[in-house]
Amino acid sequence: MVFEIERWPRYAWIARVSAQHRAMTLPQIALRFPGYFFWAVDEGVFEAREHLCAHAKMVARTATRIPIPKEYNAEYLIDPQSGKFVGLRIVHISLPPHIGSTHSFRRDYIDLSVPYEHSAYDKSGDKLFVNDLKREYWKKPNLKLTKTFCEEFFSGLTPSQAPCA
Repeated sequence: MVFEIERWPRYAWIARVSAQHRAMTLPQIALRFPGYFFWAVDEGVFEAREHLCAHAKMVARTATRIPIPKEYNAEYLIDPQSGKFVGLRIVHISLPPHIGSTHSFRRDYIDLSVPYEHSAYDKSGDKLFVNDLKREYWKKPNLKLTKTFCEEFFSGLTPSQAPCA
């Protein structure tokens, strides 16, 4: 997937998805294609434009610490053979850890970079993560991650503290 950087009115920086001929904001890329987004941040893809780079880093910081209610944890499931992401669950802290063939770990927040951290090129893990996020976090499995929704979601969050959906 190739992204071209473009500047739109009101100094809103966007990235255009060349393959799909659709304009997407950085929050939308982070929620829809988290693996690509974190790879692009790591590789300096957004550094071509100073404001875009700063915005990308802010979105990345926020996307790695999405808050959930204190009585819950995000449980991440990783396939032990491939090292790829296979599931996200939001579980009550009183529940015992996942027992089964997959490895699991918990955090007290949602981190969109987990599939990328475990396998840098994992499109299926990204897709699973996004679907699990819709089902577990927003309780809306058919939620459309529109430009407006993604921007409003990220604008309501701060890297350190934010309301839960």
